[in-house]
Amino acid sequence: MPLRPARTARALALAALVVAAPGAGVARADRNVDHAVVVSANPVDRTPVVLDGRVEALARVGDRIYVGGSFTSIRNGASGSSARTRPYLFAYDIRTNAIDPDFAPDLDGRVRTLAAAPDGSGIFVGGQFTHVNGVARAGLVKLAPATGTIVKQFKAAAGRGAVTDLAVAGGRLFVA
Repeated sequence: MPLRPARTARALALAALVVAAPGAGVARADRNVDHAVVVSANPVDRTPVVLDGRVEALARVGDRIYVGGSFTSIRNGASGSSARTRPYLFAYDIRTNAIDPDFAPDLDGRVRTLAAAPDGSGIFVGGQFTHVNGVARAGLVKLAPATGTIVKQFKAAAGRGAVTDLAVAGGRLFVA
């Protein structure tokens, strides 16, 4: 059955809103951009260094920066401490740039996305993991920002799929 002009116009307007809404007012960087050169041969020596794998997500809660990805080994600064094993997720203090020794969650797979809870009560972590701190949490978890322990009041589940993106808006968590 052919659409009537009024229905067609409404359908097109709705489609335009759906397409425009996800990025409206939000600047996003393409995560898969290849660069021919590094902006600087020595960009920063103070922040922690990932020694293997790659960084895929960053989030800030208070004075901490949370870093997630496919890495397993990190160290403080370019010429800092010896390497330490810290698979997939770590935090560092934005004032001192030192890796936070108290934030030490144990994930069994890659972190692809991070989002700060709007009230500072935690950090949402999404990715390709099945367990966090020995507890089954497939692909999605909320962690306490100081220790990396699981926030048990957060009961969402990602099922069997991997979480590739998180966003917090209007007090709600959006999961992709």
